[in-house]
Amino acid sequence: MPVALIELLLAAGMSLLVSLAYAWASRSQRQRTGFPWFFLMVLAATWAGGVWLTAFGPTWHGVHWLPFVAAGVVFGLLLVAVVPQRPPHGRHETIEKLEEIARVKQMEAMTYVTLGAVFWIVLALLLLAVTARYLLR
Repeated sequence: MPVALIELLLAAGMSLLVSLAYAWASRSQRQRTGFPWFFLMVLAATWAGGVWLTAFGPTWHGVHWLPFVAAGVVFGLLLVAVVPQRPPHGRHETIEKLEEIARVKQMEAMTYVTLGAVFWIVLALLLLAVTARYLLR
């Protein structure tokens, strides 16, 4: 089996674990539709980090798998640090949260295109990093 395929499988497995753990930890009553995009971003970051980190630890089919675990966990922790974890508590916090939601909805229309572009640019850069690593080996 080619090394790139084994590394992709390692990255996909780690990304799935990180994505499912994050989805479980941040579950709510409302439906979420962004899981495939979230998984794709975690996959790209885990794969890029795994192939660029110095090889260490045990191997699986000749590929060191700990760099993929480290990259996936670090990226997952970065995402957890960015997202607020607790709902508002009390009347004042709820009112502040509702006012913030109203402001966010006003800005959402303007930022949707920008965030979409940033997503695709970051995803392309991460995939370029993976490709560059394989070309420079």
